[in-house]
Parts: sequence; C-alpha cells; structure tokens
Amino acid sequence: METMIEDKKLVSVKKRCGFINGVCISSEGNSGGIGLWWRDVNARVRSYSSHHVKMDVCDDDGSAEWKAIRVYGWADLRNKHLTWAIMRCLCLSSNIPVILFGDFNEILRREEKEGGLNGQPRCMVDFQQVVDDLIINLPIHNSDHAPILLKPSAFDGASSSRLLRFESYWLAMEECEKLVEELWGNNFCLGIQQKLDATLHGLGAWAKESFGSIKKRIKDAEKRLHELQCLMNLTGILEQKQMSFVKGIKIRSIFITRRVTERRETTLQWLIGNGLDVNVWDKPWIEGDGGVELLIPSNNADRNLKVADLINFESGTWDKEQIQVSFDVEQAAKILNTPLVNTWPSDSALWWPNGNGAYTVKSGY
Repeated sequence: METMIEDKKLVSVKKRCGFINGVCISSEGNSGGIGLWWRDVNARVRSYSSHHVKMDVCDDDGSAEWKAIRVYGWADLRNKHLTWAIMRCLCLSSNIPVILFGDFNEILRREEKEGGLNGQPRCMVDFQQVVDDLIINLPIHNSDHAPILLKPSAFDGASSSRLLRFESYWLAMEECEKLVEELWGNNFCLGIQQKLDATLHGLGAWAKESFGSIKKRIKDAEKRLHELQCLMNLTGILEQKQMSFVKGIKIRSIFITRRVTERRETTLQWLIGNGLDVNVWDKPWIEGDGGVELLIPSNNADRNLKVADLINFESGTWDKEQIQVSFDVEQAAKILNTPLVNTWPSDSALWWPNGNGAYTVKSGY
C-alpha cells in the first residue's frame, strides 16, 4: 500500500496490525511510501527501493517458487519511463512465475479514472505496451477485477514468442464462453500451465478466424482516413484556387467594363435633335477642344435639366437668354455654337472613333 508516512510510524502500524515480517519504506513528502507485510509465509526480500520491493516466496525447503514484486510508479510525466524500465527489468529477469502489483500511477483507459486531470495518451500507450510485453489478461468472472497471468521469461539466448492477449470484446460473442469451457475440459489431464497454453492457443485461432487482425484493420482504417483527409484538403485547395480564379475573372471583367465605360464617356457623342432624350449634365453632347465633353453643373443647377429646355422651338434656335443665365460664359458659348436641326428628329448617339459612327466591341477597347 502507499502509506504517505515515514517508516518509523509505519513500523508501529505494522505491529499493531499483528504483522512481524515486512518492509517499511518512508514516503517522500506527501507521496509514496511502501508497506509490504506478511505472516505465515516463507518469504525473503531480494531488493527494494522507494519505488519497488522484490521478494521470493519459498516452499518449506526454502526454494523460491514464485516472485512477488510490488511497484510504486513515478507520478512525474518526465519519469514515467523509469516505471516501465523497472517493471521490465524485475519481471523479465526472472525464470520463475511473477506476481506484479502496486500503484503504477498510470491508467490504461480513460474510463478507469474519475475526476482530476485526464491521463496523457502517450503515457497510456507506453503503459499498455509494457502490459502487453509482461502479462495476459484473463476473463472477468463474478467480479469487477480481471485476473492476470504474468509471462515469466528466462533469457536463455532464444527469443520468446509473443503470447496471446485476451481482448474484452471477445466476451460479447456467445460462442467465446462455450469455446473456453470446451477447450479447458478437453485438456483435463494436463497441468494448469499446459491447460492455459492449450486453451489460449485454441482461443487465439478462433479470434483470428472470427475477427481477423484488429490492429491491421485499425491501421488500414487509419490509412484510409488519412487518404480521405488528404483528399478533402486537396479539394479545399482546388476550391480555393477556383474561387480565386473566378474572382480574378470578375475583377478583370469589372476593370475592362470600367475601361470601356470610361472610353465610351469620352468618345460617344449625342447629336441633338429635339433634346428630349439627353440630360444636359449626364450625357456628352458638347464638342470641346479635345473631343466631346460633359458639362459640369454648379451647386444650384437643376440636375434634371434636359437639352430640350434650352431650345426655343417657335424660333428654331437656342434660348439664348435661358442659356446665359444657367451657364458660365465658356459653356454658354459652346452650347450656342452647337447646330440644331429644325425638323426636330429624335436625339441619336454617334461613336466618332468609327467613320460610320457605329459602335463595335473592337473599337471600344
């Protein structure tokens, strides 16, 4: 257990609880501290530190039958790798069965923890890798705890084959339980370890046939997802380029239209007939020194004034008095010098860059 007290107080607690044998390790501040006690067990401590206790559990003759290893993991994220290293070192160096237990200060899944900070995904992955390397998860039966089988590994120079890991989702299949019962019953003459090996071998073959390689399927799904994300990103880039292209066309079209409009305003001249269709200020109808030009109204000018308002239709001439009152001397002179047609036809536009006065797109540029 994690005691969070110094070893002297822990020794007192051990005695009050009726234990004689045991290990008491002081805490470091408000964290850590290990208390591992036993009685009626032939055991001897092989090594210990502030983060582990390793002991042999022996038979009546004093020969070690299995090892008990208690671990207290580092809480600091920067030292998590030390927890994984000590677990591997203590377990894989043993040539007899091992029970590994304690407070690892890490979780395998987020649902194992309530409240506080969430576990770091990288640390959970590393912890899972250590678990995969060292233990086998066995099915849960009438309990909320899952038993585990550690993988004792004697290093004799040969590489050990990777043992099967029991997956909890197998239990969702009705035939899983029946298969385990059948495999276990068919090997009644074997020892525990041999029965486990035979059962797990048969279970592994069934899982491979029923589910295939889950890791490969996950990897393939992740690859496909990555391809789809790349495709979506590419589609987004193409759409963005297309929008930029369309926007460029629109801007260029507006620019060209503006140029044509500006050119039309300086090269299109209205010939005055009856003056009813031409606004004095809005349309070019006066010929100036550099071509046709627009008249500039004064602040108090009538913006709706038509050229017809400046004509005396009875005499067939310009209304000189009206023009001299409404315009300055220069503008008035230009208006009075503009010829009138006494038959009073409709006003017409003349495109003077072309000899025939007709507008074409080519001449507009």
